[in-house]
Amino acid sequence: AFRSRCDSASSCQESYFQAFDIERGASFAHNVGTVVDGSDPRLRTQFVVLGAHYDALGRSPTFALDRGRGFVIRPGADDNASGTAGLLELARRFRDRPARRSILIVNFDAEELGLIGSRVFLNDGPVPPRAMTFMLDLEMIGRLHGNRLFVEGVRQRATRALIDSAVAAV
Repeated sequence: AFRSRCDSASSCQESYFQAFDIERGASFAHNVGTVVDGSDPRLRTQFVVLGAHYDALGRSPTFALDRGRGFVIRPGADDNASGTAGLLELARRFRDRPARRSILIVNFDAEELGLIGSRVFLNDGPVPPRAMTFMLDLEMIGRLHGNRLFVEGVRQRATRALIDSAVAAV
């Protein structure tokens, strides 16, 4: 989905990784993504973006609630891992049953540091932002009770109607 780092445009290969530096080369990070081509020849150049962030997975206590434990494995189930796992499942399902529009699936890195990965993605992504028709970010999945769905940040009436109709169909 992404172009890998290279010295010349002719030697660039496509990659699942979008590498970038954090803080002027002090740290290295990468977004991870893929595209599932749409089934409709007229709509396949339009992209629905499904995203999550995975940058708090690992051992660092930097953003952990239990910083006192030091550098221990933190799978990030409440935040990062649930969204990342959800994306993997959606990728599998769309691979088996493609949507009419293409699906761009991306896991963002360096989001906890100020949305760095998503900014890099928008500035140098595999498709221009104007080709992205909708974005759904899976920040956290789970911990809801009573068979409810909570969607935050929905401002457009059409998006609310889409979500309401999807929930009613379940």
